[in-house]
Amino acid sequence: MAELLHPEDLPRWVPGKIVLASDQLGWCNVLIRAYEYAPSEVFVPAMRDFLLIAYREGSTSMDRKVNGQWTREFLVPGNVSLLSRAEESRWHWASDIGVIHLYIAQDALAAISAEVFDRDIADVRLRDVLKTDDPALFGGIMALAEEAKADRPGGRLFVHAVTTQLCIHILRKYADVEFRENRLPTELSPLQAKLVAEYIELNIDKPLPLRELAGVARVSASHFLRQFKRSFGTPPHCYVIERRLACAKNQLSRTALPLKDIAFKAGFSDQSHMTRMFQRNLTATPGTYRTAMRA
Repeated sequence: MAELLHPEDLPRWVPGKIVLASDQLGWCNVLIRAYEYAPSEVFVPAMRDFLLIAYREGSTSMDRKVNGQWTREFLVPGNVSLLSRAEESRWHWASDIGVIHLYIAQDALAAISAEVFDRDIADVRLRDVLKTDDPALFGGIMALAEEAKADRPGGRLFVHAVTTQLCIHILRKYADVEFRENRLPTELSPLQAKLVAEYIELNIDKPLPLRELAGVARVSASHFLRQFKRSFGTPPHCYVIERRLACAKNQLSRTALPLKDIAFKAGFSDQSHMTRMFQRNLTATPGTYRTAMRA
């Protein structure tokens, strides 16, 4: 199978002016990009992520071909199109338009699906929807676009909350979910455990909610909680704290970085949070630990 197209590579296939992008904001599993497009006829290779398109400016007739079938709609501001991942498509529109693309990673939607249905997910696909007048979808996409523009404090938490609401709405109205029928093992497989552990290390400076880690293992959050504890001997949140402390201890002993920078690099919410975890788990403050390591 050919490599799936990443969102940042789409302009090679669909030329347009980028007017907004969340690429550098550190969001997990979602990406916002806003474009201004002239009338065009384009081919789009199979995309890596699920794609939602909110139409914010201009009205146009739109022809789209997916799975060998053409559909036609007249799209106006407030409408939304949905396209499943790994689907080639052709598009033709006749007028200037301004759109916002929301890309949702497969793992994110699969993890929320597993939690919504409390079952293990084999696959999730979006239905072929060229036009829907859905205020909940449009409003959620616009809220994420505004957040990308403003980049306010608490942005990642806000994005996570809005994305979760959008995913649940999508699952209720626009998705087909295929479940795994086999009985669930009581522990993570060696590969699942390896992937989860590596994911935690690579993203230790970011929030690591249970739902996100369960998505890496491709099981529901409730099943993941039980399997992780049996595999690692500790609940996920305790393991993550242990790894954050290990990261901070390494930085404290090897660098002269300020404590607040080390707290950030280790994924603590702030320096005070790091200090509390050190006192609780190591009966020492970060400062006294650094002094002891350099004595």
